[in-house]
Amino acid sequence: MSIAELKLELIRAIDRLPADRLKQLLKEVKGETPPPQQKPCFGAMKGTLIYMSPDFDEPLEDFKDYM
Repeated sequence: MSIAELKLELIRAIDRLPADRLKQLLKEVKGETPPPQQKPCFGAMKGTLIYMSPDFDEPLEDFKDYM
């Protein structure tokens, strides 16, 4: 498929979009409205912590003078 055919297909796809969706996309491209953000779901980061030091909960040496 040539570049000209791809451009034509893109123009046809844009023409098929509903007017309200097209306006929303144009505003997002122009930066007038930020794209809608999805809220993170509970437990989304589960299992991502790979390693934690065994002495993680121990007091830091820098604070021994204050304790």
